[in-house]
Amino acid sequence: MLGLVGVQADCGTEPSATFGMCSGNPRRVRAAAGAWVGSTTPFLPGGTTDFCKCGFGAGQPTGCNGFICAGGNPDGGGGQCDAAACTSGGYTFDATNGWAIKNSHGGSPWRSFAYLEPCGPDKANACVEELLLSFQLHNVATWPGYIKLLFFGDSANVLGLWPNKGMTLLGFPHGDQPSAWDGEVALQDGAWYDVRVTFAAGVPMELEVVNGDEAALWHPSDPTINAQSRAQLGLYTWAPPGAPEVTLNVRNLCMGKVGKCTFTCGCTIGSLYVPPTTATHWRHRRGVHIESVEPELDYHTPPFGGIWIQSSTDLADMSLA
Repeated sequence: MLGLVGVQADCGTEPSATFGMCSGNPRRVRAAAGAWVGSTTPFLPGGTTDFCKCGFGAGQPTGCNGFICAGGNPDGGGGQCDAAACTSGGYTFDATNGWAIKNSHGGSPWRSFAYLEPCGPDKANACVEELLLSFQLHNVATWPGYIKLLFFGDSANVLGLWPNKGMTLLGFPHGDQPSAWDGEVALQDGAWYDVRVTFAAGVPMELEVVNGDEAALWHPSDPTINAQSRAQLGLYTWAPPGAPEVTLNVRNLCMGKVGKCTFTCGCTIGSLYVPPTTATHWRHRRGVHIESVEPELDYHTPPFGGIWIQSSTDLADMSLA
C-alpha cells in the first residue's frame, strides 16, 4: 500500500532546514549496548583492514566486522570483490562520508555492494530487528538506468531509485527495474538521507526515509517480504555502457533490536507527524510529534537532556543520563 508522508518534529534549537546538519555538525547514530555498528574506521587509508579482503564465512580479518565486500569486479558480477575494486577507486573510505562507491559502468545489472552480517557468519539477521543508515548520491541525475540501493535478497527489495524518471526514490519496489512500488519521493542529488528499516518478526516490515524535517513512512503491500536473507547495500544498477560516474556515500550503519540504534540531532528518526493522506510527495507541517514505541503510539515532546560523546570516525557513542 502507499505510505504516509509526514514531517519530523521540530528539534528545538537545532536547525531543521538544512538536511543532515545539527548545529553545523552531521547527524550521527547512537548505538546502545548489544547493537552492531558498521564502523568503516578499519578501512580508512592507513587503517588495519583491506575492505576487499572481507569475504564469506569464518576467519575474516577482525576489522571486517560483518562486512562482506561484493561486486565492483570487471565483469559486473556479484561474487566476492577482487582487489581491483578497492585499488581502482571503486570502493574508498574517509572519516566524514564513510564508504564511497563509485560506478561508471553499464550492465544488466552491474553490481557494486556489500553484504551485511551483523550476527556472525551465515547468520543473516537472526539477532537484529532494525537497520539504520545514512546515504548520499552524487551525479546521479544523469544516470540512465535503474538503481537498487537496499534489499534483503532478490525477492525483498526495500529501497531503489529511478534517476531518469523524475529522480524518484522508491520504497518497496516491485522487482527489478520496477513499474510499481509502495511509496515514492523526489530525491535531491547531493542531499543526505537517513533511513530506518524495521523487520521484527510478526509485524510488517517498515521503511522510514528522512530528509531534514521531512519524512516518509512506508509498509510493503506484499506481506511476505522479510529480512531472512543478508542485507545487500550499494549500487546494483541497470544502465547502458558509457554512463557518467555516479557516487554513493554510506555512513551511520547500525543494526540491533528495535530502538537500540537512534539518530542524534535533538530528536530521533521515528519522530514524525503523519497526516491522514496517501500522498507520495514530501509533506511539511510542524507542531505535532508522533513517536513510534512498542507496542503503541505515544504522543509527547522528545527529551533533550543528557550528554553524549562522539568520536570523529566511529559511529557509536556513550550517553550519560
